[in-house]
Amino acid sequence: MFRIPTKVAAVAAATVTALSLTATPAAAAPGSFTAEGVRIYRHADFQSDVLGLGYPSHSVNVRCVVYRQYYMSMYYLTNNSTGVTGWVPTEYVRAGDVPGC
Repeated sequence: MFRIPTKVAAVAAATVTALSLTATPAAAAPGSFTAEGVRIYRHADFQSDVLGLGYPSHSVNVRCVVYRQYYMSMYYLTNNSTGVTGWVPTEYVRAGDVPGC
């Protein structure tokens, strides 16, 4: 018979408990593009690389939003049709409730 030392068992139990209390990210909000050829940027700005384009027929998973008072707010999302993940101005995406980034 194999016996686990008491200290090892206690550490293992504490690790499992800690892992189960770790917060999980909120589920992505489903959405879609509202215009043809919407640019998906690498960063939340307009000077970064364009990684791909989005179209109204494409579905997206919106992960979070960066709100800006004097500059266009942007969603961080994944285009499910192309697999591209990046940033898109909020005015070009229709989505439900989205958490802040």
